[in-house]
Amino acid sequence: MPVYEQTYRHYEGVYRPRTLIWTIIASRGIRRVWQTKWFKMVLFFCLAPFLIRAIQIYLSVNLELLQWMGFPAQQVEELLAIDDLFYLNFLQSQMFACFLITLIAGADLIASDRRTKALTLYLSKPITRLDYLFGKGAVALTYLYGVTLIPALLLMFLYAFFHEDWGYFWSQRTLFLRIVVYAHVLVLPMVLMILAVSSLSKSKVNSVVMFCVIYLIPLALCNILRETLDDPIITRFIPRDFWSLFCIQNIWAQLGNTVFHQDLPYEMHWMWYAAGMAVVWILCGWVLHRQIQAVEVVK
Repeated sequence: MPVYEQTYRHYEGVYRPRTLIWTIIASRGIRRVWQTKWFKMVLFFCLAPFLIRAIQIYLSVNLELLQWMGFPAQQVEELLAIDDLFYLNFLQSQMFACFLITLIAGADLIASDRRTKALTLYLSKPITRLDYLFGKGAVALTYLYGVTLIPALLLMFLYAFFHEDWGYFWSQRTLFLRIVVYAHVLVLPMVLMILAVSSLSKSKVNSVVMFCVIYLIPLALCNILRETLDDPIITRFIPRDFWSLFCIQNIWAQLGNTVFHQDLPYEMHWMWYAAGMAVVWILCGWVLHRQIQAVEVVK
């Protein structure tokens, strides 16, 4: 039979290799989060510690000015010391910033797809579960990098710039690796946790509430248990610091001090905390494996 209308057209879009399919999901999600109400204000608030640290680096170059203003020389040098502890304190001060950014950027990543039944549509295309999760995780990871890893490396750049010592990066290459490692210790569990929580609900509000409970309640319970069970009879069998293993903030603190070779806040070996971090990864991976399916079973 004759064909009256030919609707076929060649694809005129940008071709992406099979391994970069997840970048389409990521780029759209990053733009969507950036347009979220109040997000820019929250991001600027989260970068306030970076601005303070940058001023501290600038003042460390101009110690003569502070001494001229009457500040004690020895105390000023100790206060403005730029060492490994300086970068560790900055990254640890960003824990609350990571919490806020994760809530805003990640609470609705998968919940919105489950709510609109877009998840089934995604996985009906030549997109695997890993492609989908990489794309969604990259959204939260991008903004978490923006308040942890990128500002920390910028502080190293500012130190080299103000001191006019570009060999600083090579002489402090170990510090560079410590910053990169610890920044990932902070952000990767947050990404996995928010993806797992978001996959369990179809509501953004429910995801926010669940994440707040998972993040805040264990911290309070760990502190209560460490204080109430601090009895010689109990600690003979269960160390006092054992309860700190059940709180992600304590795990971060122990691993951070380990990476930067500082005094450990807890007496238990850091390997126990690394195992606790691995458990978090495994649990989140199991939840995502169960929830991210091409079909939804209605009971």
